[in-house]
Amino acid sequence: MPEYFFRNNSDMRNILKSALYICVILSNTFSQSYGQSSSKDLIWKYKTKGKIIGTAAIQNHIVYFGSSDGVIHALHEKNGTPVWNFKTKGEIASRPEVSNGLLYILSGDGNFYAINVETGKMAWKFKTGGEHRFIRHSSSGKTYSDIWDYYLSSAVVDNGTVYFGSSDGNIYSLNARTGKLKWKYKTGNVVHASPVLKGHKLYLGSFDGNMYALNALNGKLIWKFKTIGERYFPNGAIQRGAAFYKGGVYFGSRDFNLYVLNSENGRGLWNYREKGSWIIATPTIYNGQIYFGTSDSHAFYSFNAETGKMNWKLNLNMRVYGSTVGYGDNVFFGCFNGYLYGVNTKTGHIDWRFQTDGSHENYQNIYRKDGSFQPGFHIYGKTLQATRENEEKIQSMGSIMATPIIQNRILFFGSTDSTFYAVKLPDQ
Repeated sequence: MPEYFFRNNSDMRNILKSALYICVILSNTFSQSYGQSSSKDLIWKYKTKGKIIGTAAIQNHIVYFGSSDGVIHALHEKNGTPVWNFKTKGEIASRPEVSNGLLYILSGDGNFYAINVETGKMAWKFKTGGEHRFIRHSSSGKTYSDIWDYYLSSAVVDNGTVYFGSSDGNIYSLNARTGKLKWKYKTGNVVHASPVLKGHKLYLGSFDGNMYALNALNGKLIWKFKTIGERYFPNGAIQRGAAFYKGGVYFGSRDFNLYVLNSENGRGLWNYREKGSWIIATPTIYNGQIYFGTSDSHAFYSFNAETGKMNWKLNLNMRVYGSTVGYGDNVFFGCFNGYLYGVNTKTGHIDWRFQTDGSHENYQNIYRKDGSFQPGFHIYGKTLQATRENEEKIQSMGSIMATPIIQNRILFFGSTDSTFYAVKLPDQ
């Protein structure tokens, strides 16, 4: 997936070369059949008026999530009935953070909101420099629309302070009760990744290709690490958040690399390069193993988190941007093809799957019975508009971009078919 689009004929040729190379890779990786699955595991579902991109949060038996219709929804965990909703003027594409009776979330309208979880009324809001999906290219300085930049930064709250990133390039620290600015740190590009807080250090990546470690108390830089970049993606943009395990910071980049850094000094511990494919998903560490999906190589991996040794690779037929959640002998994650998979942690075998309504309805428009693309379908069109139209076709399958969450043996997640699902975990 190109990081910059159609500014001149040279760029067009490079992008098409890259897309052709990627298509060759994915045509050789998919080897399993994916038919429709039963809906017997569905407990309840709730329809919204917009796509659901971000992950949900659950507290005190209430499920909170946002939608591209600009609404933050609060539902009863047991049956999906509404408790309240709060309307903003922009898309919601991040995970709510719930702490001390308030829900914190960033909206595409350029405001960061604190909402009372009991009443659904706004406590306060803070205006950023504006939220958008236009990325500045490092060499030309020009901005361009990024089709695959789906998310906004989620927040983290600690000790009376809330932290988040913004499209204006800043990392913000606010008083969690009042919304008053404590400090901000300016990066070189948009910040749509979510922060990770460990002790007094805040870790957050930017589309400028840097992973930043900041002093959480005053916003001073402790260290930063620059991704190496790649020929067609020189920024080496960090799109999503990092994971933290045994003193290591784990994150993916658009330069095809998964990086693992020493959290104290930003020095490299190990890295893995997935040729021809971004690594967008925030890695998940479960029982000492790391799990993550890829974009264009359509793969899902398990590695030993400390050594970087690969355990297994699972070939899929579409990209994975969301993170994984572990339970028992399985890890669960969603895919752009509209399937939620339960994969055996030891073997990499798919033990279970659930298909969204959108995938039930539209899967056959994209795929043949063997899971390969229908003749004539291409992820990348010859023009930007054609590529956008193809992306809409993909998302019509009810793509699962959110990370599923588990509560009381139930998986909760939303999808781009505008539906939020509560699904029973399979028996172990």
